[in-house]
Amino acid sequence: MKKFVLIAAMSAAAVSSPALGEEVSDEALAECQARHSEFSTVKKCLAPTHIALELLSAVQTEDLYGSAGADLVRICREQEEPSVSVWSCARHQLREADQLLDMVGDPSRVSDPAFAPLARPEAYAAVRKREEDMRQQFSRDLAGGTYFP
Repeated sequence: MKKFVLIAAMSAAAVSSPALGEEVSDEALAECQARHSEFSTVKKCLAPTHIALELLSAVQTEDLYGSAGADLVRICREQEEPSVSVWSCARHQLREADQLLDMVGDPSRVSDPAFAPLARPEAYAAVRKREEDMRQQFSRDLAGGTYFP
């Protein structure tokens, strides 16, 4: 009887535990497989890599940062790898721009020409929301640690 209860409990847990919130991209899988050979390590790599790639793509869209986002991603890719680290770099710069804007109020007060196009509180809030939503989708696979600062 104990075996039956245990098997039933395990079956129920397997059915009720969702797999990844969505299928990961081929690009995320390729990056993880290029970096890791063991399947369990590839699995651990997939969720944060997929999220990073999606967010790196998102910041380059016209409704967020457009060409300024593309420049930021290019610069971060020149300095960092893998994609999780590239996203960490980009996210840090976006957070810095948001915080500096809070301090100065007007982007024209800062002489760095890279600042004004990134000083967009609504875009930063949208990126943060999207990241949080994606982290929720992959919450089980991200459990046990924070992949992004």
